[in-house]
Amino acid sequence: MKKRRFWFHYHKQESSRQSRNVLTIHWKNKCNMVNSIICEPPTETHNRKEQPRCILRGWANTIEFIEKDGETLGVIK
Repeated sequence: MKKRRFWFHYHKQESSRQSRNVLTIHWKNKCNMVNSIICEPPTETHNRKEQPRCILRGWANTIEFIEKDGETLGVIK
């Protein structure tokens, strides 16, 4: 299976709106909002010239999104 680039960051505006932590996982040209992440592959920080300025990125085979009790978990493998 081909590995694909993913990246994620803290979503300040949505976290403030929901009054809980919200992170955004970017995967296959889609922006996926989650409340927590389990990340198995290694990651690195990356500085960007536009917002968000600092992200964590890596290479993954799959990402599963699991919804339970009103929370979304992103499992990166």
